[in-house]
Amino acid sequence: MEGPTFLAQVQTAIEQVRSQQPEIFEDAGGNTLVVSPGRFLVGVIDNLDRMGLCAGFDSEEIQVTNSAAFNDQYHLLTSRNFLRTDPSI
Repeated sequence: MEGPTFLAQVQTAIEQVRSQQPEIFEDAGGNTLVVSPGRFLVGVIDNLDRMGLCAGFDSEEIQVTNSAAFNDQYHLLTSRNFLRTDPSI
């Protein structure tokens, strides 16, 4: 298994959503709660698309690719809608 190919772009897309829609995030004791997961995920996908990547959501993870040969999977939210920020996303 190789490392993530698009991690930097995904992290950038997340930060863009945080600045574009700050009202959908709440500080929860040092963690970030996403109060509107749908808006968050659509925002991340839109930002990735603007970067020239193809992104989608399968109800669990975001898929990101730039070719038909492979894609990366990123699990951005916990089951309680907390933002995952560690490199293992």
